[in-house]
Amino acid sequence: MAIDGTVKYSQIQDLDTEKLPPLFEKPEISRSANNEFKKIIINYLIHKLNKAEYIDPKKPELGVFIYWRTLVEWSELLYSFVDKAGQLGTILTIYELTKSDDNGLPENLRNIDETLLVKVLKDVLIKQGKAQILFNDDNEIGGVKIV
Repeated sequence: MAIDGTVKYSQIQDLDTEKLPPLFEKPEISRSANNEFKKIIINYLIHKLNKAEYIDPKKPELGVFIYWRTLVEWSELLYSFVDKAGQLGTILTIYELTKSDDNGLPENLRNIDETLLVKVLKDVLIKQGKAQILFNDDNEIGGVKIV
């Protein structure tokens, strides 16, 4: 989400984010939140609920990731899926973890943003010793191993 409240990305692929009204405005009654109130809301989401973070903390104007689950909750869903699929210790691709129809990928993980997936892996599962990211020769993610 941009700081002004416009949605830049959604996990729902067929959602036209350009048709969504800005989060902090209600044009029907000519009302909008002022900048100070927007900052209070964003800071609450970031620091109290752990459900948001700046895309780049040094450049807050770039926008905010808002999560409807915390990174820990996402990591639990991902780990549970891999465990139930009998794939612990197996090298999986980003595609298998976000888009595959063949492996029983649950709807709540389908089309998860790759940036969010990498944050979940790096900020939670790797720190817990439950995941590894494998890079290819081009220094791109070649696979993920969840143990």
